[in-house]
Amino acid sequence: MQMQRISKQRLCKIITSSAVVFSLGVSLPLFAKGDMMPPDQVVMQATEEVLEAITLRREELQADKAKLYALVHEIILPNMDFHRISRAILGKHWRTATPEQQRQFTEEFTALLIRTYAIALFEYTDQKIIFKPLKVAEGDDRVSVKAEFVPKDGPKVPFSYSLTNRDDTRWRVYDIKIDGVSLVTNYRTSYGNIIRTDGVDGLISALRNKNVNSVAQTSH
Repeated sequence: MQMQRISKQRLCKIITSSAVVFSLGVSLPLFAKGDMMPPDQVVMQATEEVLEAITLRREELQADKAKLYALVHEIILPNMDFHRISRAILGKHWRTATPEQQRQFTEEFTALLIRTYAIALFEYTDQKIIFKPLKVAEGDDRVSVKAEFVPKDGPKVPFSYSLTNRDDTRWRVYDIKIDGVSLVTNYRTSYGNIIRTDGVDGLISALRNKNVNSVAQTSH
């Protein structure tokens, strides 16, 4: 189940870096509805909150990764539209899956991505990020928060968070693109190969086994 073209390690390094470093080029939008947090601030604040907790509880979380996963789950989950992400990843297979299969896939994929994100946050090392001015019109319910990842060595890497507020309550991330390559597209391709061989139930089983094995490893 490896992502293609962009490794999970590179993806998560950029994602976690981007949410921590508030650099040049950020302009706050004036279109926020009521007290709704602007989308670029959603991206940064959630991860800053997790990193602050990790800093204060590093030894405890190092000893018990289950607590780390629970911490990240609590803070990150409200800011990610995992239902929409899961539906997009399964694509045509979502429409033919049963409601129970949809629920199970969403649950297992959410656990997998939260765990991957948590590990990346725990191992985070500072990198420079330059955010671009946010371009959005009043009334838009989808935006793209664009930025560039600037490594210590090598070329800049453009990336963006796609967010929506279609429920009119808060902005939530539904995709992340690194150098033009979508997280959703990467997983759709990888998981599509598994579904063609083992079906949706086979994919769910593979994800569940991966999650269970990871939890077992963290308990030792």
